[in-house]
Amino acid sequence: MSTLAVPTIHTLKIGTNGERSRTPSPPGSPGLHSDSCNIAPLTPSQSPRNDIRRREAAPFGVVVAIDFGTTSSGYAFSFVSDPETLHMMRKWEGGDPGVAHQKTPTSLLLTPEGSFHSFGYTARDYYHDLDPEEAREWLYFEKFKMKIHSSSVSRSQDPPD
Repeated sequence: MSTLAVPTIHTLKIGTNGERSRTPSPPGSPGLHSDSCNIAPLTPSQSPRNDIRRREAAPFGVVVAIDFGTTSSGYAFSFVSDPETLHMMRKWEGGDPGVAHQKTPTSLLLTPEGSFHSFGYTARDYYHDLDPEEAREWLYFEKFKMKIHSSSVSRSQDPPD
């Protein structure tokens, strides 16, 4: 006669005093290895794990997220010492007067020598303010994200001439 294998159901510990959740984890969920459910809160709140995270030596001090989009781009960052506080650019230099934007156009301007000049609103505004004859010598790119995606680039590769 064979025996039916029944998976173990683990309950989650919630809170600082260790009370258990009434809702069990689904069968097949990994067992818990600490006193936390390891689920990040959706809203900023004090977590009993914050003290543990602060004591661990982090190999970096800042976590950065970059949204490099086809039309517009933006970024946000958080310090490892205060991960619940997010910082983001809310007003880019240039753009429409009196209007704050959390993103800037994905526009790149290179000098006639091929060096980086500017990105975003600054690139767009500077290029559009150039004399048309002078502008022919500059390299202005916009909405170029998908062109980057279609080619292979490595760290050791030199930029194209």
